[in-house]
Amino acid sequence: MKVTTIINGNVVKDSQIFPADLVIEDGVISEIRQPSFGKKRGAIIDAAGLLVLPGAIDIHFHCRAPAYPERGDFATETRAAAAGGVTTVFEMPISKPGTSTVEVFERRRALGELEAYVNFGLYAAPARLNPWHIEKMVEAGAIGFKTFLTAAPEGRADEFEGLCAVTDDALYQLLELIKPYEHPAVFHAESNSLLDWFEKRAGGKRVRTLEEHALVRPAVVESAAIAMLIALVMDTGRGVHVAHLSTAEGVAFIGDAQRRGLPVTAEVCPQYLLFTASALGDVGPFGKVNPPIRNSRHQDALWMGLREGIINVIASDHSPFALAEKEETWNDLRFAPPGIASIDVFYPLILDMALRGRFSIAQAVQLVSTRPAMMYKLFPHKGIIQVGADADLVLFDPQGTTVVDRRNWQSRAAPCDRLFSGMELRGRLRQTMVRGEVVFRDGEVVGRRGGGHFVRPQSDEVMEGTVPQVYENPRAGST
Repeated sequence: MKVTTIINGNVVKDSQIFPADLVIEDGVISEIRQPSFGKKRGAIIDAAGLLVLPGAIDIHFHCRAPAYPERGDFATETRAAAAGGVTTVFEMPISKPGTSTVEVFERRRALGELEAYVNFGLYAAPARLNPWHIEKMVEAGAIGFKTFLTAAPEGRADEFEGLCAVTDDALYQLLELIKPYEHPAVFHAESNSLLDWFEKRAGGKRVRTLEEHALVRPAVVESAAIAMLIALVMDTGRGVHVAHLSTAEGVAFIGDAQRRGLPVTAEVCPQYLLFTASALGDVGPFGKVNPPIRNSRHQDALWMGLREGIINVIASDHSPFALAEKEETWNDLRFAPPGIASIDVFYPLILDMALRGRFSIAQAVQLVSTRPAMMYKLFPHKGIIQVGADADLVLFDPQGTTVVDRRNWQSRAAPCDRLFSGMELRGRLRQTMVRGEVVFRDGEVVGRRGGGHFVRPQSDEVMEGTVPQVYENPRAGST
């Protein structure tokens, strides 16, 4: 039996921060006790002056392996996750081909088990509308479903195979097919027909700035898709989760749906909370994401959505690309691949927001760990520090500082960062642990390739002292 004792730390649990020692046996927390009480056992980690937090669970993550190794793979991008305090990632189903059959699912799972440094789950793509493959991917351990309401980008049809439900009738059929399963159904909510129309109205004009990109892909493209999703939820009763929410109108629609008791949840990403298109300046293709980074009106609404509990989770949407792919599109952002790398700094960004007073440390843990674990049925084994939970932990120095420098990143897409490098963050991440094993320590990844575990939804279970948030009422217990 491997035993580790973390001493002198300040444990973050629920809404409390309190001094405690943790004993970890074979990857599971076996004791939480008063500091210096009882015998120190096994390897000793001194966490004096540090916060001991549940590791982040990133529900929106891309590495696309084995599609484009020059962009990243399970090994490089989960190394980056370890450096960013993320102990579990949920990999989206974009690959070559898309993860819409059980055969592709099983191959990707085997690859992840061979390469991943942190825990990982896999989404299934249900838009083939094939009930047999949906059932078999669920049986194989799918963590959730992911669907785009837009068509596959030109030249990438194979990557998006089974991911796109472009018409209203296809979307309705999809919701009916997945209704028997409780897995979260995540949607990239943009209207395909409106997107086509705005692009045609632009008349092929070159897009040179992020502000122009947001005009070609305006807010109504997202909000109309969200409105359609909510209408179908009302009719089918099947819950949905809106990925990377970016608009004020989307916040309003989702908030209204939640007040009426509809099972609708949402996430936001750091890029939408921290930046506006105009303030980013001349980063060109390196700041292009879909949906776009918008103006301060939308950003203010997203912060309000977090405060009011309308937005349930913060996720990264880590999406690595090769430097050359971005650089060659400076003259026309229409052809730039959409996505940024951010997983190397994900938890430090969120904790910096907390230390600057945007929300509390305990609320930060809720947003990136506890709620994801509850929504995806990993709670209470993950997302909380308590006896019986997995020792997926982060040790964080709230008195330290971090100057973000992409040259220190683990992601293969590190050269593409133009958003975060140079930022000075409050606090410093000292260690990341996955099931009791240290995988990152003081700037160095020390875990092993293949050390991560495949995760799948667990049966409902409540440990003493826990009050899980119910998916059907996503605003209940919001902090």
